[in-house]
Amino acid sequence: MNKSKILIIDDDTDLVASTKLFLQNQNFEVTSAINTKTGFQILKSFNPDLIILDIIMDSNLEGFNFLNDLKSDNSLKHIPVVMYTSMAKAIGVNMRSAIEDAENFPKTRFVEKSGDWDELLFAIKDLLQ
Repeated sequence: MNKSKILIIDDDTDLVASTKLFLQNQNFEVTSAINTKTGFQILKSFNPDLIILDIIMDSNLEGFNFLNDLKSDNSLKHIPVVMYTSMAKAIGVNMRSAIEDAENFPKTRFVEKSGDWDELLFAIKDLLQ
């Protein structure tokens, strides 16, 4: 059976390393990118089954801009995305509201970076069904 492929796009290298290790131990094939520009380049060759995407990187809206571009591309919009952030409260993003607004972005889940691996894993498995 083939492993599901996950692309992590996040500028926090320590978090990426720990998330990658956790997901590999859950039998996922994982690669990563430090920003959305590199993420788009890797996306074409890696062909992920799911993307884990930070919201704030070089700009406050970088993750949302990437998500909008992804969902606007007919060849990529089918890829599910976990929006993964530790800054939701700091930038005033209400996660409940973001989840409700997610109907504008099908196959998207919002998960707070809290160290709760179960929450992340649940979102991944739910989106990959």
